[in-house]
Amino acid sequence: MALKDQDIQGLQGMVDKWSQIPESDYGRYKAKDGNWYEIVNTQDGTTEAIAVAPVVDGKTDYSQTAIVVAGT
Repeated sequence: MALKDQDIQGLQGMVDKWSQIPESDYGRYKAKDGNWYEIVNTQDGTTEAIAVAPVVDGKTDYSQTAIVVAGT
């Protein structure tokens, strides 16, 4: 699954929620678009961002990892 601009825009709405998840609870989460993503890392502070990779056929596709920052 190649991430499209539309996918990234949808993920931007999830940054606030997902960036609050402690590292010990990282895992797979379903986005509003119905697709599953695995949280790879988060960054709190001035800029909240998450690194996510899509889950395709039960496997995380790290080649499609995206760093997503909350939109304004």
